[in-house]
This record gives sequence, C-alpha cells and structure tokens, in this order.
Amino acid sequence: MHWAVLLSIPLVAAALGLGTRALIVVLLFKPRRFLGVGPLGWQGAVPRSATKLATVNADLITGRLLTTQELFTDVDAQRLLAHVEQPLLRTIDTVAHETLAKHHPTVWEALPPFVQDIVVKRLQASGPWIVRELVDRLRTNADWIVDIRDVVIKRLSDPERMSRLVRSMTIADLRRSTLAALAFGLVAGVGEAILLAVTGWSPLLPICGAAIAVGACWTAGELIYRPRSAHKVGGIVVRGPVHRHRAGITRTYAKTIAEEVLTPEVMLDALANGVERLQARAVLADIVGELVDEHAMALRALVKATIGTERLPEMKRTAAARALENLPYTARPAHRYLAEAMAVERTVSYRVAELSDAEFELLTRPALHTARLPLTIFVALLGAAAGALQMVLPIA
Repeated sequence: MHWAVLLSIPLVAAALGLGTRALIVVLLFKPRRFLGVGPLGWQGAVPRSATKLATVNADLITGRLLTTQELFTDVDAQRLLAHVEQPLLRTIDTVAHETLAKHHPTVWEALPPFVQDIVVKRLQASGPWIVRELVDRLRTNADWIVDIRDVVIKRLSDPERMSRLVRSMTIADLRRSTLAALAFGLVAGVGEAILLAVTGWSPLLPICGAAIAVGACWTAGELIYRPRSAHKVGGIVVRGPVHRHRAGITRTYAKTIAEEVLTPEVMLDALANGVERLQARAVLADIVGELVDEHAMALRALVKATIGTERLPEMKRTAAARALENLPYTARPAHRYLAEAMAVERTVSYRVAELSDAEFELLTRPALHTARLPLTIFVALLGAAAGALQMVLPIA
C-alpha cells in the first residue's frame, strides 16, 4: 500500500471522528420539524422524541423531586386574598348574576336592584372565607384535584421547549465531546495504519472507517458521563463533564421547570381545564354549596318565594362550574406571589442535589441517547464511505 495513504490514515480518522461526532450533535436537535418526503427524511432526535422524554422527566419529577401537595403547602390564604380581592369580588358578582339569570331569569330580573345588590354583597362578604377554604382544600387534596405528572408531560412534549431544555443543559459538554472523538480517531487511525502496513489489504479501509466513526462517537458520548466519581490521574482530577458541571445543570433544569412548566398560570389552568378538572369542580362545588346554604338560610324567605329550595342543587353546580372557569382570571394578580410560595425552583434544586449520580444522569442521558441506533448506522455508513474513498484513490 502506498506510503501516502498510510500517512493520511490517522489524519483522516481524526477528521472522521471529529466530523461525525459534530454531526451527531447537530442531528440531536435539528431540524426541529421533519424534513423530507414521505418516510424518507429526518427530524432532530430530541424534538422527535419529545413526548417520550417528557414522560421520563414527569416520572422523575413526581417520583423524586416534587409532590403536588408541596406546591401549595406554603400558600398563605391572607396574603393570597390581598392579591385577588378585587378580581374575586368581580367574579362573585359575575357568577351570581349569571347563575341566577340562567336558572330564574324572570324572577331575578323582576327583583328590585337593591334586593339583587343585597344578595350579591352578602356573597361577596364571604370572599375571605372562600379563599381560606380553597387554600385548605388544595393543601389537603392537591394530589386529587391536579395531576402535575400530566402537566409536565403536556408542557415538555412541546418539541421546541424540550429541545431548548436539553440543549441548554448539555450543549457545552456536547461540544467538548467532539475533542474526545478527535483524539479517539487519531489514536485508532494510527492502529489502522499499522494494520494496513502489515496486511496490505485495502478492503480494510472502509471496515476500519466504519468502526472508527462508530467508536469515536460512542466513546465521546460515554465520556460525557464517565467516570461518575472523581479520580486522580497523574495529579489531575478526572470526572465526567456532566457530573463535573452538575451544579450548573441543576440550576438550568430547576429554572426551566419553575419558569416554563410548573408556573402558577399553568397550574391554575390545570385546575380549571386539566384531566382532574372534575375533581377540582367537586371541591369548588362543596365550597359553593356551603356558601349558598349559609346565605339561603339567612335569606330563606326570599329564596323560598323566588328561587325555590328544590332548585338550589342545580344552581350550586352551575356556580361551581363558572367559578372554576373564572379561576385563572381571578388569580392572575397573584401569579408572582404564588410563584414565590410554590418555590418550585428552590425545591427542585434541593431535590436534584440529593439524587444519586445514576439518577442525576436521567436529566440528560435519555435525551442524548435517543435515536442511537439510526445515528450509529448513519455514522457507520459515513465512515465506510470515507474509507472506500481512500481505497479507490489512484495512489492506494
């Protein structure tokens, strides 16, 4: 075999390791949407697997990092009322008028305005009690009335959001991993050159090219996580970059979960429209029922003469449904306070710090190893093509 080919092999192998690893880093995240015709094409491995990765994160969060009950433990009813008092009064007014006008339009409209005001103002006076009751029910029944696992899956199943999360946690280490692939390719290329110098069998070029491309990418991918524990090698402390940069990754993850996934706005929408909305409505119906019963007793003569006690259950259900629909609007001014009280970022950061190294890897490893088989086949073909090109050069 020509000496020029032998000398070029380590350089080509190094370039092959570097290039294929850099390409894999790109293909993990791009393109965000499927690009191709029919079944032929590609979508970034992370955005394509967003739902699967979201489920992994949801299981980790609900299993090890956070419970629904913890989100509402530190919510103070008095402070919450200070933020929502005015929209709550408007909501009570709206719900009362709509409910009574729907079930008893003729009677309600026939009442003198001052009588309507008496009814509404009596209900509005119960605002502080409503807030206290709602907070107490959330603290004791949070797991029953809102499913944060479902919330996490829905929010992180968005390909853009999942890609942004994984990229922000891993891109620096992924870029460094290309240097490991370069080193692997160079060392393996020297071995390939020696093997070919001894055998002189040029068909080994595409075989070795495929093996080097796959080996470089696999080694670079594993070295992101290995070794898990710090080891001294010649006075130098060696540890997998993901574990070495654990504090920064934790901050990024906790911040994203707090600001984009388990936000007050998202949680309130989950209460009103989530998979457990019927349970949430039942809780509100119970609160509304107690409130209506109390005021119906105080205004029993008026209720009996106008509404009729037999229609009260239906009115309670209607009022509870409308109150739940209005909940996101009513609580909007309290978003900042709720974010502070829920303390998602602080809690997630603290719990992630308690994870074992193997558990910590679940934050990133499933995302970086998704679509591993097709990517391995792809880089193997690229490596084989590079080796075949060397084989057919005139000087080979």
